[in-house]
Amino acid sequence: MSLQAFGQLLLEAELKQPRAVECAAGEVAWFALGSPDKQSVNEDALALFDLGGGRCVLALADGMGGHAAGEQAAARALQALGRELSGLKSAAVDPDEDEPALADAILSGFDAANRAVLAELPGSGSTLVAAEIDGHRCRLYHAGDSGALIIGGRGRLLRETIPHSPVGFAVEAGVLEPEEALHHGDRHLVSNIIGSETMHVGVSTTIRLKSRDVLLLASDGLFDNLRSAEIAALVPRGRLTSKLDRIASAVHERMVTEAEGQPSKPDDLGLLAFRRG
Repeated sequence: MSLQAFGQLLLEAELKQPRAVECAAGEVAWFALGSPDKQSVNEDALALFDLGGGRCVLALADGMGGHAAGEQAAARALQALGRELSGLKSAAVDPDEDEPALADAILSGFDAANRAVLAELPGSGSTLVAAEIDGHRCRLYHAGDSGALIIGGRGRLLRETIPHSPVGFAVEAGVLEPEEALHHGDRHLVSNIIGSETMHVGVSTTIRLKSRDVLLLASDGLFDNLRSAEIAALVPRGRLTSKLDRIASAVHERMVTEAEGQPSKPDDLGLLAFRRG
């Protein structure tokens, strides 16, 4: 697991407790833990790119389980995104022009990540989800089934990305109920990844973040074990690190304890949260 903060790459394979840092845009907290049923490295990678001027980009990549060098693919994806964003860090902020420039850099970063994995790690793959923060504005980008949620101060789910998977699209189309999707045999299938000739990027509309809203990026280790409403209910109270601690504890309990009617899928878990300063 890697966290890119203020231009310095920090490597942390596991975190026993969530950690937090202040950046130009607000507070960022993160947590990562390998799957409880394996001894191999955590294939989730997390990044914070602090661009100054109230701008930052959060990103999370999940190396594809079963693919060669999944953890390397996740790291390559974030490194490629970071290179595309590096030219914006010292740029002057123009309210009329800066938002398109940041969006273009992120989209270029996804493309660069895809080319890098295809060229350097053929046969490997990774998901990638990113959020741009520019003052009050937020926009979400993703490829794969790592996702993003925006949760209001009272625990109301305000926005959620759609997983790029057959099951995710079936839920969005209304032909599969969310509860059925949690237990579907094809839930692990992903239809769009970094490292594919047909990679494409899902992009949200611009979202206005209020001061108590929490932005949460996560790998599928979260979404395969907790329902969206359960996640949102764990967010309202306490500090950002406390929120992630509650979420991580609930996910771990589901992963290690099977109960009738409840999802339970051991997997790597990566969490990255943001709240405006």
